[in-house]
Amino acid sequence: MAVQYPSIVIYGPPGCGMRTNAEALRRHFGLDYVLDQAEQFHGIEAPPRGALVLASEQPAYTDFSMSYALAWQHLQLLPAGYPF
Repeated sequence: MAVQYPSIVIYGPPGCGMRTNAEALRRHFGLDYVLDQAEQFHGIEAPPRGALVLASEQPAYTDFSMSYALAWQHLQLLPAGYPF
């Protein structure tokens, strides 16, 4: 089932826990799948809709990005689906 939401790019340094917690973050934000930018996302200017995209640095191509630290706070403190 495809969602209506844009993708969210979560960025952080190697070893921060982003990949370990990607599935929990995907479910929290109500997205369809996870794309690891380092492995699967080369040559595409913007991610497809409904993806949680993991990146090592903040991208310039989307307004829907947040640091891993902020995403983790969303997961812990805010209702599922936020910011949508």
